[in-house]
Amino acid sequence: MKKIFIILLISALFTSCDIDRYPYGSMDSDRIVTDPEASLQSLLNGTYAQLKAWSDPMHRCGEYAGDNIMIRGSSTDAFYEFISFSRSPNNGRLNQFWNSGYKAIAQASNVINMIEEGRKK
Repeated sequence: MKKIFIILLISALFTSCDIDRYPYGSMDSDRIVTDPEASLQSLLNGTYAQLKAWSDPMHRCGEYAGDNIMIRGSSTDAFYEFISFSRSPNNGRLNQFWNSGYKAIAQASNVINMIEEGRKK
C-alpha cells in the first residue's frame, strides 16, 4: 500500500501544471501597460473596492457625532473621539477615512486617464 501511495505521489509531482496567479487585489504593472483594454474592468473593480473601504469610516464619522446613537461608558476605539467631540490629529480611523478617499480618487483618475479620448463603447 505504501509503494502505491509513493508512486502516486511522485507521479502527481511530475504531472503538476504551472499556473501563474497573482495575489488577490493586485495586478502586474507590465500586464496593464501591454494590454490596458483587458485591465480596465479589473482596475475599475479595484476603485469600487477602495470606495467600499472609504464608506464605512465615512458613515461612522457622520453618525457618531450626531444624535442617532448613544454609547454608555467609555471605549478605547478611535471612533469614541467622534462621540465625545474630542478629535485628535493622530486618530487612526480619521486617517483611514482621508487616505481611503484620496486613494479612490487617484485610482479613478488613473482609470480615466487610461481610456482613449473620444472612445465610444
